[in-house]
Amino acid sequence: MYEREAYAGTEQRLVLAFDLGTIFSGVSYCILNPGVVPEIEGVNRYPAHQEYVGRNCKIPSVIYYDQYDVPRACGAETLQPSVVDEAEEHGWVKVEWFKLHLRPKTMKAFAPETILPSLPGAKLACEVLADFFGYLFRCARTYIQEAHDEIRWETLEDNIHFVFSHPNGWGGPQQKVLRKAAVLSKLIADDEAGHFRMQFVTEGEASLNYCIHQGFVPTGASTQFVSKGAIVVDAGGGTINMSAYSLLPRDMRFEEIAESQCVFQGSAFVTQRAKSFFQAEFMDSSMEGDIPQMVEAFDKLAKVTFANETSMAYVKFGRLRDNDPKRNVRNGKLAISGSRVAGFFRPSFDAIMDAIVIQIEKARSKEHITVVYLVGGFAASEWLFRSLSEHLRFLGITVFRPDKHSSKAVADGAVSFYIDKFVKSRIAKHTYGLSTGVLYNPNNPEQLGRTLQNGICGLNSDYGAFSTVLSKGSTVQQSSEARTRHWSHAVQTDGLDSIKVNVYEFSGESEAPRWMDRNTDFKTAFTVRADTKNFRNKYWRSFQMILVFEAAELKAQVCWIADGKEVRSPAQIIYHD
Repeated sequence: MYEREAYAGTEQRLVLAFDLGTIFSGVSYCILNPGVVPEIEGVNRYPAHQEYVGRNCKIPSVIYYDQYDVPRACGAETLQPSVVDEAEEHGWVKVEWFKLHLRPKTMKAFAPETILPSLPGAKLACEVLADFFGYLFRCARTYIQEAHDEIRWETLEDNIHFVFSHPNGWGGPQQKVLRKAAVLSKLIADDEAGHFRMQFVTEGEASLNYCIHQGFVPTGASTQFVSKGAIVVDAGGGTINMSAYSLLPRDMRFEEIAESQCVFQGSAFVTQRAKSFFQAEFMDSSMEGDIPQMVEAFDKLAKVTFANETSMAYVKFGRLRDNDPKRNVRNGKLAISGSRVAGFFRPSFDAIMDAIVIQIEKARSKEHITVVYLVGGFAASEWLFRSLSEHLRFLGITVFRPDKHSSKAVADGAVSFYIDKFVKSRIAKHTYGLSTGVLYNPNNPEQLGRTLQNGICGLNSDYGAFSTVLSKGSTVQQSSEARTRHWSHAVQTDGLDSIKVNVYEFSGESEAPRWMDRNTDFKTAFTVRADTKNFRNKYWRSFQMILVFEAAELKAQVCWIADGKEVRSPAQIIYHD
């Protein structure tokens, strides 16, 4: 198992990691004390938690709102019969799956039979998230104060650092919403100091950190992982995240060796397909009112224990007097053929296998994948584990999963990400660049017939050229910088104290072309705004655009040369999605 070193900081600090799941959410934390080896712990107690969720360290991602859009119950509280009765009496709105309202427009959303629940009234996604983040924070604060009577919260609350995990397929636009929700819930201030206390990590990378922290992924120099690659599959309720890594033996750190994958085929969609079956089978029957109990019973037990297609699965939902031989119901227990239950799982399994195969192919040039580590709540499924093991064995790949319940993998791994920094490099998922001007050259046949622009400086410029800042599939080191030279000349005298530069994404499969106006695969990814008051020549501005890669987050700067020295200015990234 990995042996962590003592915390080298000079002051006490609290790290809180929020794992916002589609179905369940949780919080892990670490109190960092100077000279003490950090220990990751979980928030294991919430209101109504023990009675209605049991020993699970997570709570339902559910909120009840009243008619004024005020949250009335959250998490395990929403399972209390008294709350359910009050919600029905007063017409409260039950909000769930709200995380998926943040999904990127480019990602395939859901299975055809699934409809995403709407948000209440005029509530925005960031406002719902803010309500739930505030609830998680209050629960974490209460738990930590009760579990650690030696700490003084008032001295710690100004030095709390947050780690928010999100699916592999999410990026800047989703991070903007998460950060806004953190500001609305008063977790951080909306300024540079507040933003500094909030970091992001992908659920895939957090899961790798969890596996290392648990001793599940070996880091010793003599292990097989040194010369081979592995894929970590974080199988959750809504999303499945796949990430491929290899171990760098020189410094015992990991590098990502293929673009991470994310699919919307988590365990919740298995339950949704079972629900569709129950509705088709029992609609307009005497047991129609028992369908919710069937769904709950399947989700809690049958889905987890079902192992193979040759045996029957049983869903105990009713009373001993409940019998319907035509529908295979005896003594309140529904018998379902193994082949039908396997059909509930099949779309999720196929999506996972397709993503794994893609990663194997993309990683082939760097490492040969020999191991898959399966974690997350969906990893508890015996059928999923056996099916992946059987199919991947033919590819020479072994599937492992932790002995311990790994539903807290992302939350614990997110804290480990903050402390340990195991991943040294990552694979870029996008090609970014600038639309830049090129001085007109009448001898260049590519520029013949192109539209030119004449600025105050009197120079003819050919705009529309694409200057690549970052190429998709390239390896990006932690905190590394990608630069490209950019220049502009003003066509008017207004607005010379700042500059806004659009950064474009090329979504094509081939290498990015030279001219943007000759290809339809470009779109504006974000805009970088920078202060240029200190530029000596504001009409002709030559500078470098710098993109800084901080784990899952992208930051920007601009720099220029003044008196022979490099001058930098922070820049703001404005996402349009």
